[in-house]
Amino acid sequence: EVKSMIDWILGNPFLLSVNFHDGSFVVNYPWDDENVKPWTKSSLFLEGEETKTPDDEMFKELSLLYARNHQTMYKECVCEDDHFHFGITKGNEWYSISGGMQDFNYLFSNCMEITAEIFCGKRPLPKHIEEEWENNKEAMLKTIEVAYSAVRGIVIDRDGNPAENATIRVEWLGKHVVTTDRGEYWRLLAPGKYVIKAVSSDNKFESESKTVETHSLENNGRLQQLDFLLDIPRDPDVEDEPDGFQLKFLERILRN
Repeated sequence: EVKSMIDWILGNPFLLSVNFHDGSFVVNYPWDDENVKPWTKSSLFLEGEETKTPDDEMFKELSLLYARNHQTMYKECVCEDDHFHFGITKGNEWYSISGGMQDFNYLFSNCMEITAEIFCGKRPLPKHIEEEWENNKEAMLKTIEVAYSAVRGIVIDRDGNPAENATIRVEWLGKHVVTTDRGEYWRLLAPGKYVIKAVSSDNKFESESKTVETHSLENNGRLQQLDFLLDIPRDPDVEDEPDGFQLKFLERILRN
């Protein structure tokens, strides 16, 4: 079963997913494990902070979106023994597990997965199913719609061919996503302004950098499309510098 899930996850260009548990009312997001050091496990990561993911802001926004649109989760004290601020938590701040599916998705694929705990007890009875469907329906639909807010596009090489396994690199974020065999990519980003470029799978060519601004996870009808041409020679031995990192760090301090 585990191997089948791994093959399924890695064999499809999933963007976003939710898995459902019982036992509480909360949305939890990566990391579930402690001291992950993702750059030691996956080539999609740059070395950086150990305590939270590079997409921590996006995971929080996504989790809050689900909790706000659930009938009761946002009320925080739904289950007797649990209290979660706004109905969300980082997984390892609640309890830690190693080898969980949401960590695997984020470590080794383009998919961002959260876990929704949707029932205080264990094994809800059949009579509860319709009520829980109504409690979660709007939250599930809103979460699915987040896919439309993703920055997306096509990456091609100098000959005009789709660039497979090119990496999409966002300045200030230490997690890359990769293109499909048709050169497609999708990248979920928390509201903000970002600089993005593409790099070929052999690290020999890159595109020009482009700027994009995202305003909301709830799609407003405008698709954010950035296409890239891999036509700039690149020194494969030179790692990307975190351009603008100090500015981004200062921006976060001032905002908080």
